[in-house]
Amino acid sequence: LRYYQNPENIVLKTSDGFIRIQTIAAKSLEISYASDSNFIKPSDALIAKPIVNAIIIRNTTESLDVRMGDMYFSIKKAPFEIHVTTGSNNEQAIITGPFSINETTGVNFRLDLRDKIIGGGARAIEMNRRGKRLSLNNEANWGYEWGAEILNYSLPIFYSS
Repeated sequence: LRYYQNPENIVLKTSDGFIRIQTIAAKSLEISYASDSNFIKPSDALIAKPIVNAIIIRNTTESLDVRMGDMYFSIKKAPFEIHVTTGSNNEQAIITGPFSINETTGVNFRLDLRDKIIGGGARAIEMNRRGKRLSLNNEANWGYEWGAEILNYSLPIFYSS
């Protein structure tokens, strides 16, 4: 596992591609994936811009321990996992790595059986988004009789319970 540190982010080079981690608010991380280090330009729909924080990295043989402002996460090298400490109970969100299948790319999140994924912008699908693909739709489609899954400009974001 290699990493590159920039003033705004840290970029991880894995065997499957590149992952960029940056803070976009005091307690929010943006995690992006690119197969070839060319990350997609930031969306105009995301108002928050990356925050420049002091990035402190401790590199051990097993992991990278990273602090970006108020955020702390540990990157396990083998098998690749990112453990983000969240909440007052020190719960952890676990990202198990990037994937690229056909033309679909993304980052895997490990979910508990009780977790539900909600959010995802204005989409005509049920509230529980678990198992759904959330693509960025920058095209309005007002013909409700067909193509109603693309209602308007929407963001592929989610909250986990």
